[in-house]
Amino acid sequence: MAVKEFRLVDICDLITCGVAKRPDYFETGIPFLSSKNVKKNTIIFNDFKFISEEMHHELTKKNKPERGDILYTRVGSFGEAAVIDFDDEFSIFVSLTLIKPKKDIVYNYYLMQFLNSELTRNLAKNSTTGSGVQNLNVNVVREFKIPIPSYQSQIHIANILTKAENLIAQRKESIRLLDEYLKSTFLEMFGDVRTNSKQFPLVQIGEKLDLITYGLTVRPEYVDEGIPLISAREIRSGKLNYNGAPKISFSDFEKLTEKGKPRKGDILFSKTGSIGHCALIETDQVIAITQNAARLTFKSDINPIFALYYLRDTYIQKLANNTAKGNAVRDLQLGDFKKFKLFLPPISVQTQFAQIVEKTEALKAQYQQ
Repeated sequence: MAVKEFRLVDICDLITCGVAKRPDYFETGIPFLSSKNVKKNTIIFNDFKFISEEMHHELTKKNKPERGDILYTRVGSFGEAAVIDFDDEFSIFVSLTLIKPKKDIVYNYYLMQFLNSELTRNLAKNSTTGSGVQNLNVNVVREFKIPIPSYQSQIHIANILTKAENLIAQRKESIRLLDEYLKSTFLEMFGDVRTNSKQFPLVQIGEKLDLITYGLTVRPEYVDEGIPLISAREIRSGKLNYNGAPKISFSDFEKLTEKGKPRKGDILFSKTGSIGHCALIETDQVIAITQNAARLTFKSDINPIFALYYLRDTYIQKLANNTAKGNAVRDLQLGDFKKFKLFLPPISVQTQFAQIVEKTEALKAQYQQ
């Protein structure tokens, strides 16, 4: 049987925004929530103002937020919905939309999941107005189309999505803890980068590089299918973003010297604009780089995974940014970078750390998938 679509206004008793005029605030009283207090699936009770009880009763005569209602952000961070799952009293600012679903037609958590879906978030994004702070008009929200299956199906769908989101949240927390574990393991094995607390021999980074260079200074023509061209932007996450990179033709790639063709085991270090991000090339995928990315090839007595975590240290990141030159677009000169200090643990210890990283990254990959 086909699932029928309804306008949101037809399956709700009320869709309205909060008060537009800022009331007087007090040290204590009734919480006054705004869009910053609502995130996907969650209402956050911190960083809010208080209003008087008298003002609260005045503001909520006709549209009092109640358990089971939905709060939906419409200004600034727009398009995020959460069900009110408590009985505490509060009022809302104009940056929030209050939605009261018709309980005999639509399950509130199903509606919340629909509003938080990528489809509806994109619809909300494309429906905003305003030149400065974007806002999502309540009348637009009322016209949103929503598919309504049977009530039992709605409950089933909402429960599945809630379980999936809980699992995703757990996995994200596990990934975060694994990242913290690697940072603490590096600190335990090698000590503080800034002070060289374990008193390893010190050299300049340039002494331990077989190659340090950067990529294309003139942008070639981009193509739909071809060789990924990696810039500082594709390094920001700490992993190379091959799919998001622009492409150049194979013939243009072939014109590059070997210096412009990074290989597996090299580290790419962002040297212009967003300075200090770095990533290890972990595959044999063919890529090219721009002048915003430095290519680092370390000598055989430096494990590239150890070098990667050394360069990711907060001290090195700050040093890189403080050393960069320029006003509009800041750039870290490779000559200055080569003078940065690098301590030299035994290669056996570096390798031991690299093995720990590889095992941990494999576990992270499972969680991410």
